[in-house]
Amino acid sequence: NVSWMQLQPSFAYKIGRRLVHTKKNLKNLKFLEVTGELLTQEMKTTLCGLFNVPVFNLYGIEEVGAIAYDDGLGNLEILEGNCILEILNDENMRCESEIEGNIIVTGLVNHVMPFVRYKTGDRGKFFIQNDKKYLIVLKARSNDSILLNGIEYDGSIFFNLVEFLNTNGKNINSFQFILKRGVLTCNFPDIKEKDLAFLIKNYFKENFSYEFQDIVISNEVLEIKKNSSKIKYFINQNI
Repeated sequence: NVSWMQLQPSFAYKIGRRLVHTKKNLKNLKFLEVTGELLTQEMKTTLCGLFNVPVFNLYGIEEVGAIAYDDGLGNLEILEGNCILEILNDENMRCESEIEGNIIVTGLVNHVMPFVRYKTGDRGKFFIQNDKKYLIVLKARSNDSILLNGIEYDGSIFFNLVEFLNTNGKNINSFQFILKRGVLTCNFPDIKEKDLAFLIKNYFKENFSYEFQDIVISNEVLEIKKNSSKIKYFINQNI
């Protein structure tokens, strides 16, 4: 009887994969709302396919609440009735439209404990279209970033890796990646296959021209973020 769900993208992916694997579906589900992690276009397309319903992205933080919402066309429209959003550079100067910087918000809803010019820890840029202001989130604090050949990537690239593995016949529902001293530990609690290291090595070599010192496949319990029930699916212990 579920008609709507709000989930983290990685948890929604786990549920969706399980539904497909067991050949079940949620007949009454009308749409899926995802929040709490960076949602890439690849993730959104995959989740739409798994659940066969529209997927809407809600960008917000616990300190302020909802900041921007999916307009149905894949754009995050800034909720100017909820907050004031600014993009500042590293010198705390305002960035113009389409220029990347730090996402800063001032809450307009919580009058008891308002957050004024709060640094979210995320990076992005804004643009204006038809008199509406939209946000593009480029890097989120929900996952660490990774440096490959001098280029910084958001940890969401590991979601694309999991999807690649699943399209190659694997059945990965839960996952977490930990990088430490050049060694990438790939934690898949629900599968026991050991040939994954070879596939992962080739994936990074072909897509990023990069090789880790070693790749370790593990079946440990996933680590949960401190002071939160969220699972951080990429942890960079080098930073």
